[in-house]
Amino acid sequence: MRQAVSLTGLDSTSFTSSIESIYAIEEIFSRQIGEKKMVPWKNGTYLEWDTIYASNRYFTSLRNHPNLRSVAFDKLVDPDGTLEAIASVSGDTRAHCADNVVEYYELAEDRK
Repeated sequence: MRQAVSLTGLDSTSFTSSIESIYAIEEIFSRQIGEKKMVPWKNGTYLEWDTIYASNRYFTSLRNHPNLRSVAFDKLVDPDGTLEAIASVSGDTRAHCADNVVEYYELAEDRK
C-alpha cells in the first residue's frame, strides 16, 4: 500500500527540461552502481503530456530492519485509524516508520 502523486507540466518547457534532467541523473547513478542494480525510471503520460509519478509506502518491512521504530500516522493521512489498525494487526512484520512519513504543505495567501 502506498500514497502517490502524479505531476504534469502541461507541456511546459521547464517541466520537459526537468524530465530530461531526471534521465541524466539516472544515467549517472546507473554508471556508478550498475544498470542491473537499478529499476529503470520512466516518465508517464497524462493525455498527451509527460508526467512524473512519485510514491511512498505506508509501511516498511521489519524482516531486514528489526530495530526500526514505529511512528504514529498523521490524522490527515489516516483520519479513521484504518492504517493504524492494519499496522497493529501485522504484529512485528511491518511498521509505519519515519521513512514512510510524507509531509503535506499548503500555500496560504497573505491577506492583509
